[in-house]
Amino acid sequence: MHLSAVVISTPSASDCDQFWFGGNDIDQSGNFTWLDGSSWKYDNWGSGQPDSSQHCVSSTARTTGLWKTEPCGVENCFICEMFAGASGSTSLPPTNTYSPTAPPTSMTDCWDWYALGNRSDGIYPINPGGKGSYNVFCDMTTDGGGWTVIQRRVDNTTSFYNKFWNEYKVGFNNGLENNLWLGNDRIHDLTTKDSNVELRIDLWGNRNPQTVSRYPLNVYVWEKRTNFYISDETDFYRLYISSSSIGNATLNSFNNLYNSYRMPFGTIDTRNSIPTHCFSAEQVGGWWLSNYCSYEALNGKYMPMTSGYGFFWVIGGTYINPLQSRMMLRSY
Repeated sequence: MHLSAVVISTPSASDCDQFWFGGNDIDQSGNFTWLDGSSWKYDNWGSGQPDSSQHCVSSTARTTGLWKTEPCGVENCFICEMFAGASGSTSLPPTNTYSPTAPPTSMTDCWDWYALGNRSDGIYPINPGGKGSYNVFCDMTTDGGGWTVIQRRVDNTTSFYNKFWNEYKVGFNNGLENNLWLGNDRIHDLTTKDSNVELRIDLWGNRNPQTVSRYPLNVYVWEKRTNFYISDETDFYRLYISSSSIGNATLNSFNNLYNSYRMPFGTIDTRNSIPTHCFSAEQVGGWWLSNYCSYEALNGKYMPMTSGYGFFWVIGGTYINPLQSRMMLRSY
């Protein structure tokens, strides 16, 4: 199909290195097919390719034209098959852009990719409910791997505390490797498709000037809880989770995440009977909250504040305001 010639003759492709063009072995490792299901009759692999741990095929169409396999969620330019009348032609999209959708996949979460042999952290497509594929960030190296990241804060460039209900419903991010909330609908699907799902929370740093003597700037704590899921939107995405945990982020049975058990998710525009002060004064953002708000709020306002306000977490009765946070889930 002379793909290289088409790419070279397209000005908008001048700053692209790799191009997706529809080949993959997602359904069966080593058995490559095209997105339209047609048979694999030709290949142009580079040295050492294909890599059996990666499953989508890209080409250096502007230079060598050689093919390689990459993680399916990598942001490459792409080549689309276009049809005009009775004859087909292949061309680039009219502008230099990235594919807006994830490659089709039968993988339901990051654990499926891990079980297939993937061991590299990165962006992968998943399709947990058969509703269509979307990209997530998979942590394949922490604590046995196979974790799907549902929340991450790496800095103060993305505001979480003042996002509306619908923004938390569908999710938001400034790059899946950066600050993100995966979206309550997607978290619901991921936590209800299997009978047992565990949640892991990692926290780095402490900005709270009142408690840095006990938990310094570079403190790191974590915890895991089992039986994690959230209900659907009609039930306000209520949180369900085990009362016990492992790790060092919870030091007593009183002030911890389990106090949000069965609590509704609330935002500044949809409180679901949660007191106004949780959002206006304490600025805890979208979270599972009760009449006394909560003992943790990983989507709160990112700024040094007094204990129990903004982006905070309680460790054994002591409040920290983390620098960074991460929430991940995995079937077990």
